[in-house]
Amino acid sequence: MSWPETETDLLAPVVPWLRGRGCKTYAEVQFKDDEECPVADIVTTKLGKAGVIEGKRTLSMKLIRQACYWLDYADAVSIVVPAPSGKSQTIERRKCHKVLDRLGVGLIEVHLDGRGKPVVEMVLTPKQQQVGRSAKLLDVVDPLKNPRCMPPKDIEPGNDNRRISTSRYQQTVDKLIAYVRTDPGCTIKAAIRAIDHHWPNTQKAISQLTKIAATESGIKGIRTEIRDGLLRLYEREAA
Repeated sequence: MSWPETETDLLAPVVPWLRGRGCKTYAEVQFKDDEECPVADIVTTKLGKAGVIEGKRTLSMKLIRQACYWLDYADAVSIVVPAPSGKSQTIERRKCHKVLDRLGVGLIEVHLDGRGKPVVEMVLTPKQQQVGRSAKLLDVVDPLKNPRCMPPKDIEPGNDNRRISTSRYQQTVDKLIAYVRTDPGCTIKAAIRAIDHHWPNTQKAISQLTKIAATESGIKGIRTEIRDGLLRLYEREAA
């Protein structure tokens, strides 16, 4: 399989690169009290400003739309993707570059040098957004204002990084994981009936979790399998 095999492999060299530029970094940050709120792959802070970086193994309009969500909440927004192989530049990629430039979203590319060492390069510099937009993000990663905030482990291949969140949804997921650990293979219905959750009723909770489980990212920390015609929950093992 070509490099990077995972998004974590892609993001791993970006963290020390950011820190070398004087930034503090936080992994998987969610700040809104809403299960549908996106989770930022990396949040950076420097001189009272906060930036967001989203990474994917492929440059696409979907990734750009994902990054655009954060334009209202961050001082600067960038995406990180693998550099194109050779000097190939597809029509789609050139189109994405134009869109990024117009939106003011930065582009960071990562490639392997001849020795297999990742090299990080800022291809498009992000536009500084309106002053004051990042106040909520800064509060989330401030341990004095958010007791749940702790500097996460460095992003390394094979490591799961702690999500920093003020979300009641994340608190529900934490309880869900704890229950699934004691009853592996349970259904969403059984698990929801056994834990306290933030949804207004059990039916809503089951409906929402079933939808989230069906998405590409799924429920963080939970893997699912279909057995006996039912969706079963298991704790996701660390890579």
